Amino acid sequence: MKKLILLLAAVALATSVWAQDTPKKPSFAGFVSNGFWDNWEITLGGGAGTALSNGTNQGSFGDRINFEANFGLTKWFHPVTGMRLQLQGGRFANFDDVLGKAKWPYLFVHADFMLNFSNWAGGYREDRAYYAVPFAGFGYMASNFTDKSHENNGSGTHQSFAFTLGWLNKFRISPSFDFNIELKGLIAPSRVSPVAMDGSYLFGFSATAGFTYRFNKRGWQRGVAGYTVADIQAFQDAVAASMAAAAAKEIMDKGPYSLVTGDVKTAYRSLFTSAGLLTQEVIFGREYSKELSAFHETSWYYYSPTYGAKIAMTKKFMNTYLTTRGTPFTDIDGYQTIDFIREFDGRDARMAQTVISPTYKMKISGRERLYSPNWKVTRTGYHPIKWSIDDDADNVLSKAASWNSLPILRYAEVLLNYAEAKAELGEMDAAVWDQTIAQLRSRAGVTPVVPDKADPYMEAYFLNTVTDKWILEVRRERGIELCLEMGLRWDDDMRWHMGDLLTSDNNPWTGIWIGNTGYTYDFTGQSTDDNGDPVPDFYIRPGEDTEHSIAISNTGANQTFSLNAAGNIVWEYKRTWGEKKYLRPIPQTAITRNPNLEQNALWK
Repeated sequence: MKKLILLLAAVALATSVWAQDTPKKPSFAGFVSNGFWDNWEITLGGGAGTALSNGTNQGSFGDRINFEANFGLTKWFHPVTGMRLQLQGGRFANFDDVLGKAKWPYLFVHADFMLNFSNWAGGYREDRAYYAVPFAGFGYMASNFTDKSHENNGSGTHQSFAFTLGWLNKFRISPSFDFNIELKGLIAPSRVSPVAMDGSYLFGFSATAGFTYRFNKRGWQRGVAGYTVADIQAFQDAVAASMAAAAAKEIMDKGPYSLVTGDVKTAYRSLFTSAGLLTQEVIFGREYSKELSAFHETSWYYYSPTYGAKIAMTKKFMNTYLTTRGTPFTDIDGYQTIDFIREFDGRDARMAQTVISPTYKMKISGRERLYSPNWKVTRTGYHPIKWSIDDDADNVLSKAASWNSLPILRYAEVLLNYAEAKAELGEMDAAVWDQTIAQLRSRAGVTPVVPDKADPYMEAYFLNTVTDKWILEVRRERGIELCLEMGLRWDDDMRWHMGDLLTSDNNPWTGIWIGNTGYTYDFTGQSTDDNGDPVPDFYIRPGEDTEHSIAISNTGANQTFSLNAAGNIVWEYKRTWGEKKYLRPIPQTAITRNPNLEQNALWK
């Protein structure tokens, strides 16, 4: 039995070493090797077996039949090849000249090389219903090891190495389960038998039936021999980028679309507040009508402290808006302490058309007035207005009264798609820049300076995962131009594998700079709020948050305001990210309807 234990230990050690060195690259025949814990099977079976010698066998065949049971653990390295560790045992029966019919228990542990003949001969198919799996192996057998068998057979424990050969028939029941019929033979020296046999070898034959359960990843991904998974992904990304560039360029060349231009202070936002779709730029969208009472709730969504999601831009994002000279705002000395009233000066015109600025006006009760960020809604001070109508009757008093058109796909996005594809392909240059990014910045009153180096602020923004100047500027532009448009930012972050940007650790919900808790501001210069009363437009006060005030707690409690060391307001809202979120889970209802579907690995 010591030899048996040593064999098991050796197999376990070999398995452990293999687990550490498994390459994540295509193996032979063009399939990617899965992880160590993928493509495992557990098998349990039972049936009947018999023992023979290569000499004269006494008694009938039926008298030598007895039971067998087995337990196996299989690891498939490839759709065609695998290894199995199986423990089988039961009873053998044969005849002795002195004892007559004799029975003895046995255990046989063996490691088998498994060949999926069906996948080898017929090609890999995930939906195959039957698999023929021949195997061959080697192991150690112990027999006649119980006290009772010692007494009955007048002999002690017998041990020996043995070889096995067989054919496993696998019938697919579900993606997880197989029904198996296993036909197997073994050969060992006759000394493993406690009875005298006329021959040098003992032959054992068995037929068992059982079930297999497969766990973790069960299928295989086709690859290209000699290339890693990363290589293949990079190639696929390049193909996708080339196709995206071609599709975008076709629209750019054939028209009829172009950017809506005009007054830099209003042209951009007019796309989102106009009654009808501005089809010069809008390729696809939806129109509404005040006259026909066809309304939506978008404005209410951004202005209601109870109905909406309290969406607000972060200071980190607002810093990405360039100056009108085309230079980074973050190149200005002391930019960190430029307050809300001054930070819109000399900036990209889209900034004041995306969030409330010190000069923003709204019609309140029929009268146009300056309007400051509503702190019951904004949480950071950067209150979105891109989709909102500048009339409180359409924003607050009636939650379904917005009638402005909603663009879904714009020509601006086509330009950005082309720019991103060319940048990712390494084909971005000044000519592509002039066709794409330059046009968008010019519309916003920004000098479209061709970047000569990567902006360190943008490198840090994307957690130092990108250093290419073109890619960074494309990402800056997508964030600004497509801000709050139909989930595009989420799609960008998923495509760029930047889910970590969504965490409160990497991107806290940081707001405007106020310096200290004694800070107040007003828009009129008369120390009154935008409604003309003596209350400042913003101030700190203890207790409950109001439209014009917040309560600083600095407790770190979730959903409270604090003041960081730099003097910025921070909305303490804890956010985390998990790798599995890059791929959405398959609904259980879909899996129930279609058993061939398998849940995405990280969602199991």
